[in-house]
Amino acid sequence: VINKPGISLEAEEDNDEVVILAEKGDAILVNIDSQSYFMIKNIKVCHSGTKAEFSFNKMMKHFFNKKEVQLESTNRVTENFAKTYNGSNLVVSLLRILRGQVICEDCVFSYKILSKSIETITPAIVINQDCLATITRCEIVGHSTYNTIGIIVFKGNLIMDDSKLYLNLGGGVSALLGRVKRK
Repeated sequence: VINKPGISLEAEEDNDEVVILAEKGDAILVNIDSQSYFMIKNIKVCHSGTKAEFSFNKMMKHFFNKKEVQLESTNRVTENFAKTYNGSNLVVSLLRILRGQVICEDCVFSYKILSKSIETITPAIVINQDCLATITRCEIVGHSTYNTIGIIVFKGNLIMDDSKLYLNLGGGVSALLGRVKRK
């Protein structure tokens, strides 16, 4: 959890390999003052999913009070989900921005080593209401089998420059009432 502004997380040298590996929950959670910045530079963030235990259908039943839920397609998030999503009800992400502004440069966010299906919407990056993420020269890698989404922008702002999103079966960027700008 990052809750102090002005922190920078980066490798000492450009050729150093720093990897953050999460097994459960969010790998990085940012909750700082809305005008403050947190910087991530030259870091690889991965999630194995080995300890994540939450069912997508259980979550959707909670939201919609239905016995069974079927999505219209894997690359669309339903309008009801957008209305009930509050930024913290997804179980797993690699980077979740609850409050503040985050700058990511030369990073890799990857679900490629995901060892089992988490059975929920699994975004690499979640940008909450009134938050800003600036992503430059980053790779956001999903999983070739499991339902991952590159980025969910929920009433927040995303600026992407020279970045790649691939292997995200649930879609690259899902903007739920947010703004996305690609340079």
